[in-house]
Amino acid sequence: MRFLRRNWSDASFTLIPENERMTDAEKQGKILVQQNIDGSEYRIRITGKADLRVESADSKYIVDFKTGRAKAEQLIFYEWLYYLLDDPTTESQLKSVIWLILQMRVDDSIKIKDEKRKKYLENISEALTACFEYGYRLAAKSTDRSVMRDISRSDLYLPGVHNETL
Repeated sequence: MRFLRRNWSDASFTLIPENERMTDAEKQGKILVQQNIDGSEYRIRITGKADLRVESADSKYIVDFKTGRAKAEQLIFYEWLYYLLDDPTTESQLKSVIWLILQMRVDDSIKIKDEKRKKYLENISEALTACFEYGYRLAAKSTDRSVMRDISRSDLYLPGVHNETL
């Protein structure tokens, strides 16, 4: 409520909270990156659910509620998922924020600019290319983990596919 009062008290808006269950369309996700490598088409499909979205005629907010640390990349991920993949021209309307629950304020340390959004896609594309060129490796030392992409074992499983054959 504090977030809404501070930012939307004088405007008409649509509140889009996170639903408990994903719709079929949300489960299917959207293609974030698509590349042709050695004559085969490879895609990175993303799915997710933002905590809260607030939309008006001239702005679109994505709000992620946190009790601890947050990364700008999570907000950028949601921006691509909900808006930019469908209509890149909405970039100027986006205002994504982290709401720090315990402090009851927006995290001012996270700033998202157009360059960061474009760099995010470049990084994903480069990571996909690197996986095909060099394979995916696990970190040998704890310091290696800081430079590697975040990936979990569940990211390697495809729904509806017998993964033991992958």
